[in-house]
Amino acid sequence: MSGIATTFLVLPSLAAVLVAWLVQDWRMAGLIAALGVATLIVLLAIRHPLGVFVMPSLSGAVVGGVATLCLLRLKPDGSVWTRMSFAVVVAFVAHLFLLTNLSIGA
Repeated sequence: MSGIATTFLVLPSLAAVLVAWLVQDWRMAGLIAALGVATLIVLLAIRHPLGVFVMPSLSGAVVGGVATLCLLRLKPDGSVWTRMSFAVVVAFVAHLFLLTNLSIGA
């Protein structure tokens, strides 16, 4: 597996699963998504070298938080496996789409 696939697909998917595993309330999912977006904005301004691994993980956490927020609003009694499965699929598809668009544009 290449480093690009690890950075842009595996790390965000793992972060999304972690968020979905930890969050049990839709308000907490919204909080994680909002804080993740704010942290991404700050990291974009700083341009730290560690951002290569932190930013994809954080974007996966944001996508996982939004996916979990939507799922918990529609089905509040969903199991942990339902939340994790939904979050990993949404995060993987979103980041695969992003990676595909970046490679086509290059």
